[in-house]
Amino acid sequence: MKQSSIHIFEDLKKNELIAYNYLFSNEEEKFAIVLTVKTDLNFNYIVEVLSEEGKIDLPAGIIEYRKI
Repeated sequence: MKQSSIHIFEDLKKNELIAYNYLFSNEEEKFAIVLTVKTDLNFNYIVEVLSEEGKIDLPAGIIEYRKI
């Protein structure tokens, strides 16, 4: 990711556009629209997004993101 910032998943709102990638991944960052942010016992939060690949659940503990 190009910017470093504190990631507060509670601040994500429905319909926001984000760029995300998995931690320590060498892949290009991906873009998605936030659908919901749900609490989770394992990852603290699950961010449900709509991307080119379809509807995806992203575990908050293993992704980094930035708002666009």
